[in-house]
Amino acid sequence: MNSMLRRLIKKKAILQFIVLYSLSALLTRETAFAEDLKNHVVQIIITSQHYDYYSPWKKGPVRKTIIQGTVIKNDLILTKASPLADHLLIEIQKQGSKKKYPARILVRDYFSGLALLTIKDKTFFKGLEPAPLAETGKLVGVNGIIAEWDSSGNYKEYSAITFNSSMIKISNTLYDSYYFFLAHNMTTGMNNGGNGEPFFVKGRLAGITFSFNEKKRTVQVCGIESVKRLLKDLSGGYYKGTPFFKIHYTPIESDINLRSYLGLSPEDKGVYVQSIHPLSSGSKVLKSGDVILSINGRKIDDSGMYNSPYYGKLHFTDLIYTNRFIGDTIAMQIFRKRRKVSIRFRLLPVEPEMMIVPEISLDEQPEYFIFGGLIFQELSRGFLNLWGPNWKKRANKRFLFYYYRSKMGNPRMKKHYVILNRVLPAP
Repeated sequence: MNSMLRRLIKKKAILQFIVLYSLSALLTRETAFAEDLKNHVVQIIITSQHYDYYSPWKKGPVRKTIIQGTVIKNDLILTKASPLADHLLIEIQKQGSKKKYPARILVRDYFSGLALLTIKDKTFFKGLEPAPLAETGKLVGVNGIIAEWDSSGNYKEYSAITFNSSMIKISNTLYDSYYFFLAHNMTTGMNNGGNGEPFFVKGRLAGITFSFNEKKRTVQVCGIESVKRLLKDLSGGYYKGTPFFKIHYTPIESDINLRSYLGLSPEDKGVYVQSIHPLSSGSKVLKSGDVILSINGRKIDDSGMYNSPYYGKLHFTDLIYTNRFIGDTIAMQIFRKRRKVSIRFRLLPVEPEMMIVPEISLDEQPEYFIFGGLIFQELSRGFLNLWGPNWKKRANKRFLFYYYRSKMGNPRMKKHYVILNRVLPAP
């Protein structure tokens, strides 16, 4: 009896040791994992001064913005592009230190929303490690970590889980993009965010945050595909930029009358092209009235979606933008005049003046002319921003009319709109 009791006690002690050892090992791995993530993340302090479009000869107040950056290979720092607009100074801090290192912009792409920074003083990278990039793969239902250094120099991590993936465009108070990128929407325990915080899955960088919904506690993450595309484009020695493909379209869906009018069979599915921007990729071969049936061999359904091998149903723009570069050839099967036609076109870059009313009017002083107290200047998105975040409802209706009218106009064929801003007291 005593020997049996001793054996039971011994087994219990061994079991307790195994449990404690396992917990200790797990905690050690988690601590090491946290240390690894900490050494990938830096804090970026941006001093900026936006131009005053109401008085275009002067600037607004000086502002400081704090965002997050991620150290990646070749001593580059990845972050989001929009906070860098109209910057005066960019400084970077690491590992909670108060020391600031000046940085410069290597790439700033407002259309993809991504930017790369460099630092001349290479001692900055001592103690830091480039974040390994995650592989392309399903993220819905996957747990990850969002990391940041807060304004007090404290390192923090937040859990995040993806609930869907979709193709979206950058939209903020400064500009709206035309480039679609793969984004992951996730719930998180963060109180605020969307400032370029890196998102890690199993210790690998899977994207950076772009926006945060405080009410729903959700965050939007730009997927790693866009990051890899940026780095691959840059590997040739310079960054070519994002392709420009802009059409207005209508999903065919179950519109029986439209199907009958076009002559589509029940098996034919796709999107109906209403118009295409004259400077867009494909504008010379794609026409109004065409129905896009497939892109690069992938069929499109009536709602404009296709079956992605990793992310389920995705918008067809994924087939044009993700992992595609300027100069690449896009193959489409379209339905035109009651028959199927194959077309091909090359992806073109975004031209500086792709809109009659400039969508992105940043980093340079607005043009203006004063005559007899009359302030004349070009109508631009920067000027419309004077009406605040709800400018699309609050701005001068005539200005909005010209803004929307110009979206599909050809700036090569028309002059830009010049408006009378206001009248100054003058003799």
